[in-house]
Amino acid sequence: MAQEHQFWKWGCITLMVLIAAVAAVVWKGLDGMGGIINHTKDVVIVHTEGGKEVLELSTYEKTVVSTRVFKNTKLWSTKKITYTQSYKAKYGADLEKVTIGGILNIRYKIIVTSIEPIGEATIDSDNGLWNKITDEERAKVEHEARMQARETALQDNAAVHVAEERLVEFIRKKYAEDGQPKVYRRD
Repeated sequence: MAQEHQFWKWGCITLMVLIAAVAAVVWKGLDGMGGIINHTKDVVIVHTEGGKEVLELSTYEKTVVSTRVFKNTKLWSTKKITYTQSYKAKYGADLEKVTIGGILNIRYKIIVTSIEPIGEATIDSDNGLWNKITDEERAKVEHEARMQARETALQDNAAVHVAEERLVEFIRKKYAEDGQPKVYRRD
């Protein structure tokens, strides 16, 4: 009876070790297939280089609302983030002054000079059962919403037109004493 009990005890221990080894091999295999375990190394290196004179002028602003939805499913577990933020978009121009034959030429390109959050963002997030939202994913969604707002603001032809009209009017008033400058749009 004691031998039977000892055999049963060692059999159970062997079975548990075997199950743990199989689980480790399967887990490592799934990781190698790129599906379940993510290993990330994130390095950021920042340095500055030179500088130049910047001639920018903001002539118009409006509110832009950006919504970004991120959804990811792994092994039937879905996580989702819906991020909505209002931004104040300021329109203006990147200016270049050149004197040709004694005549002042001003070239410009309409840009969004800044995009600033207004108030608090609305964030709706749902973690999956085992597929949790990471801090990196939250930051990426916030960044993408901001970039989407900037791009949408630049595609707003009416706002760009108003900013351009105000810019040309400002340039003509500012430099009227030197004679009428030639104003060119550069893209």
